[in-house]
Amino acid sequence: LRFNNGLQWDKLQTQLPQLRPEAPAFGGTVAGYRAGGQQPAASTVIDKYSFVSDGNASDVGDLAQARYGNQGVQSNLAGYMMGGRTPNAQPSNVINKVTFASDTVASAGFALSTGRQQMATNGVSTETHGYGVGGSGGSEAIGKTIDKFAFASEANLTDVGDLFLFAGDAPSVHTDRNGRYGYIAG
Repeated sequence: LRFNNGLQWDKLQTQLPQLRPEAPAFGGTVAGYRAGGQQPAASTVIDKYSFVSDGNASDVGDLAQARYGNQGVQSNLAGYMMGGRTPNAQPSNVINKVTFASDTVASAGFALSTGRQQMATNGVSTETHGYGVGGSGGSEAIGKTIDKFAFASEANLTDVGDLFLFAGDAPSVHTDRNGRYGYIAG
């Protein structure tokens, strides 16, 4: 088959170009992490568990303060645990960071725009940014807040918008496969 491009007759390409799918900006293939908790008492423990082999989790470090109801986001290099409820029932704006290659745990050196508790356990991540969404902590406005930070600069999160409705008490939050959209329910 041939087609005319206006200047000459060309052969019709029989093979489509191969497109490389984008890598998702979330999820891991080697291990997962869990941070903090409420029972039997407020916890600082950060556990790592293998996706490759069955077995118990290992304690890789501690949060800067005991808390639960915090939210996690991740880049390709590190995981970030944001906010949560402290043992004295106060909302936290603290962020901790786990570097995946070394399991090094540190205070991130930056914070949420406002303290929030009962956030969704997972946040929204793209290849370049992390977003803290929803939660509670004193006002309905806090539960509508969408905070954003760049993984490259790790500066304080800035309020970049609001959810349509209040999303407190651990809503469900997810990033789509290509990291282009975040979804929140509940």
